[in-house]
Amino acid sequence: DSAVPDGRWAGGAKEYADVLGALDWLVAQGHDPARIGLYGSSMGAATAAIAFGEEPRIAALFADSLPADMAVMIREYAESVGYPAWVGDAAVPAAHLLGDPSVGTKSPDDELAATLGHRPLSLVQGLADVIVRPHHAIEIAAVAAAAGAPFELRLVPRAAHTESLFLE
Repeated sequence: DSAVPDGRWAGGAKEYADVLGALDWLVAQGHDPARIGLYGSSMGAATAAIAFGEEPRIAALFADSLPADMAVMIREYAESVGYPAWVGDAAVPAAHLLGDPSVGTKSPDDELAATLGHRPLSLVQGLADVIVRPHHAIEIAAVAAAAGAPFELRLVPRAAHTESLFLE
């Protein structure tokens, strides 16, 4: 039932509500939320991480190429495709000017730091990823460690963006 009339992506800041809607539907169908986990890859991982942070009933999260901080990832992505970093820095304010105040309001690292608790988190990240650079996974793992959450971090040599699951 989600609607994005302007067709604009919000970096997970709006999309996570779709994940929570799916969770509500599963629970209404009789599924135990303690047995429901999320999987996400790249921007799907960001959306899943935000939903995981917002909803303590979700039991676990598996994330591939998860950006820790959306603003940093956007800046780094701009650089990886040949633009200066300031182009990425301008993306969030430009989105606000174009009428979408939700862009940049939620970031996976902040959401997870606030609510991770003792729910398991599994991270996989390619060391050759230039879109979501490896430091993002390391930063999320540090958030999990600080929260005392069970986590696994798998760094995959030679894997580019979202290739880790295919190379391991």
